[in-house]
Amino acid sequence: MSVEFLKIIDNAKDTTVVVFSSANVPPNKFSAIHALRDFNANLVFINCPDNNWYIKPIPGLGNSVSEVSQNIIEAIKSLGTKRSIFYGGSMGAYGAILYGALCHGDKAIVTGVEAELGAEGGYYNSLCRDKLEKTLRPNLTSILASSAIKTDILIGEACFSDHIFVQSLRKFDFVKIRTITNGGHRVPPFIDRKIGLRNLIESMLHDTEDELLKNISTDIIGNCEAYNEIRNALINKTLSKEEVKKLKEYVNLPSSNQHFKSYAFFALSLVQTDNIGKTELIEKAIELNESNYLFLDYMSETQKELGRIDKALYYAQKCADVIEDTGFESSEFYMLKTIVLLEVSGQIERAKNLLSVIEKTIPSHGKMRENFDAIASRLNRVC
Repeated sequence: MSVEFLKIIDNAKDTTVVVFSSANVPPNKFSAIHALRDFNANLVFINCPDNNWYIKPIPGLGNSVSEVSQNIIEAIKSLGTKRSIFYGGSMGAYGAILYGALCHGDKAIVTGVEAELGAEGGYYNSLCRDKLEKTLRPNLTSILASSAIKTDILIGEACFSDHIFVQSLRKFDFVKIRTITNGGHRVPPFIDRKIGLRNLIESMLHDTEDELLKNISTDIIGNCEAYNEIRNALINKTLSKEEVKKLKEYVNLPSSNQHFKSYAFFALSLVQTDNIGKTELIEKAIELNESNYLFLDYMSETQKELGRIDKALYYAQKCADVIEDTGFESSEFYMLKTIVLLEVSGQIERAKNLLSVIEKTIPSHGKMRENFDAIASRLNRVC
C-alpha cells in the first residue's frame, strides 16, 4: 500500500480522528500531524496528489470517491473504532465533509469549505491541478443531507467567498456555521494560536467544542443580502452602478449592523478611483472596525500612493501587529511591507533589525524568499 498520501496511527482507542490535509501539502506530509502527536485517539491522516480535492484517484486509497470511502471505512474498522471524527481545512474541509458523510462519521469540524467546486473565487479553481469534469463532481450538499453528520464549519468573516460557498448548507439543522471576527480564509493558524488545534479536536472527543468555540467565534454577518456585492468588490475590484447604490443605501441606514457596515465602506473604497476619496471611505471602515487587517493594509497602500510615507508606515505597522496577534495570514508577508516602508522613509537600521527578526521564518524558496533576498540585498548596500 502507498504511504505517500495515507498514514494510520493505532493508539488502541475506540475513537478515531480522520484528518484531511489542506492544499499544497507535499507527499509524505500531512496537516496537523505534529499538533496531534501522542493524541488520545487513533489517527488517520490523508492527503491527495495534485490538490485534486479528494475526488480523483488517491494512491493507497482508491481510484474513485466510492473506492476511497470504502477503504477509509475499512481502515477505521480495523482500528476497533466505535466513534469517528473528521477534520480538515479548505481543500481538507471538502474531504472531511465528503468522506465524513460517506463513511458514516459521528462528527465533522472544518474551516473554509467550498460546497460547490468551481464557483467563482473558489480555491479549487486556482489550486487544483487535476480537475474533474464539472458534471462528475460530487454534490456535497446532497451527500451531506443524506448522512446528517453533525458538522461544524468555521469561516473567516473577511472571506466573503467562503460565506457564499456555505449558503446551501445553512438549511441543515445539524450544520452549525461559525464566524471568526475579521478572519480570512486561513482559519487553522488562528485556531492554533488562540485555543490550540489539538485542544479543539480533543474537545470534540468529549462533546465540549461548543463551550470552547464560543470564545473565538460568532456569526455577526449571518445571512446578510449584501454578500455578493462585497465579494465582487473584494475579488474583482468592480461593482455595477446598482451594487454601488445598494451599498451606499446600506451604510446610511441607522439600523445597519455597525460591524457589517465597515465592510460595506471598505467595498466602496475598493472601487473608488480617487485616492483621497478612498482614504475617506477606509477611515470610516476603520472607525467602525479598527482591528481588521484588510482595512489597515489597504489604507497603508493608499497612503503610500499619496506619498504619505509616515502614515503608510503607521497603518502598515498596525496591520502587522494585528496579523502577529491573530495568525490570520502570513505575518512575514505584512512585515516585509513594513520593512519596505521603513526603507523608503530612510529608517534603515529599523528596517535591518526587523528583517533579521523574520529571517528564520521566511520559507527557503518561493516568491516571499525572493522578495526577502531582494530587500536584504538593497539594505546591505546602504551604509
